[in-house]
Amino acid sequence: MEIVSLNTLSQFAKKHPFARKPLSRWTDITGAAVWNSMIDVQRDFKTAEDVKGYVVFNIHGNAYRLISVIRYDRKQVLIHEIQTHADYDRWKP
Repeated sequence: MEIVSLNTLSQFAKKHPFARKPLSRWTDITGAAVWNSMIDVQRDFKTAEDVKGYVVFNIHGNAYRLISVIRYDRKQVLIHEIQTHADYDRWKP
C-alpha cells in the first residue's frame, strides 16, 4: 500500500520518541501490504477498527491511535492524524 502523509508520522515521533519504533513497524507492514478490504487490514492488525469511515490503528499497546482513510481501489492509506490515546478519547469523527 502507498502511505500518503508520512510526514505526519515523522512529526509525531519527534514529539513522542516512544512512538518511533512502533510507527516504523506499522509503516513497514502497511507499505508491504495489499489490502482489498477491512478484513485484510485486520489480518495484519487485529485491533484495527472502522470508525465512521476512518480506519483506526492502535499503536504501541494502544498508547497512540493512528487515524487513516484507506482507498482500497487505489491501494493507498492516507494518514489523517495520529494522537495519544487521551487525545483520541476526545476525538469526534
